[in-house]
Amino acid sequence: MALQALGAAVRYQTTFSDRAREIAILVVAAYRESDFEWYAHEAVGRHAGLTDAELDALRDHDYDGLVAHDERAVARATHRLLETGDLDDDAFAEAVDALGLPPGVRAADPRRLLRHARPAAAGPAGGGPSPVSARSLDTRTVASSEL
Repeated sequence: MALQALGAAVRYQTTFSDRAREIAILVVAAYRESDFEWYAHEAVGRHAGLTDAELDALRDHDYDGLVAHDERAVARATHRLLETGDLDDDAFAEAVDALGLPPGVRAADPRRLLRHARPAAAGPAGGGPSPVSARSLDTRTVASSEL
């Protein structure tokens, strides 16, 4: 369910271009080795202008094969979030540099851009809520009024 919510957010609640949106989806499909997701979105990606070489690069996790800086940033950030569930300061800065911040989000308030989604490995002592990372991904659908 969390992955479906993330997919809906990427498709309907971002300002990504059609190409960047499909790049993010195809990065997830390749990372998860989801043949169905890849099949479903490869055609959409082609329709959005992705070439055979770019699709091969995405499948191979070779994001330098993408020409546009913002599209490389989308692919790298998506891959990093899948690998670690978080963006370190450098990865976050690269994404913001390439993509900017959504309207209403201040650079000093990155929690509104990317929110907590994964619990700590063992959870905090006493079983309370997990600590919040300022740059971790929230797979819940976030209403635009929250931004």
